[in-house]
Amino acid sequence: MLDDIVIDTNVLEHARNPGVGFFTDAVKLLKRLLDVETKWCLDEGSRRREAWRGSRMYGEYVVRLVPGDLGLSVLTQLALTERVRLVPRPARQVREAIARNVHDPSDRVFAEVAFGSNGRTLVTHDDAAFTVATARWLRRQLSVDTVDAGRAFAALSVGGTGTDRSQQAPPT
Repeated sequence: MLDDIVIDTNVLEHARNPGVGFFTDAVKLLKRLLDVETKWCLDEGSRRREAWRGSRMYGEYVVRLVPGDLGLSVLTQLALTERVRLVPRPARQVREAIARNVHDPSDRVFAEVAFGSNGRTLVTHDDAAFTVATARWLRRQLSVDTVDAGRAFAALSVGGTGTDRSQQAPPT
């Protein structure tokens, strides 16, 4: 069982779109989070008073999701039951290393928070930002696992399958 988890925005978007292959796993993961003690990690806002509003991750969720989406509803429920963990930014050296390896600036915060979390697990379906090589680097250098929603669901319950990107063969 994971103590906490970091979820990329694309997983939440997939949970509202039955036309994508990740839909079922994304929905199962979000619903499972309501039944376990696992916390959802967000980056801590720049000022303590505005920890939520200052979160870059939460800001991205609000911009890219629609009110009433399953992802936002689950996040709200977890917040009401004190199962959202705010994670401070890592040291500059870690941020710089992540910046050298995660090329999309908007995705770096997810890797930073995963590094600062207890579970060190990032759930993502973003093959462009978190390539096999990037996932391997995160695993080997920062002990961060990048997994899809199916694998995260399996870690939270009995059964299920998923893909750990660091274990995949590189594209030829």
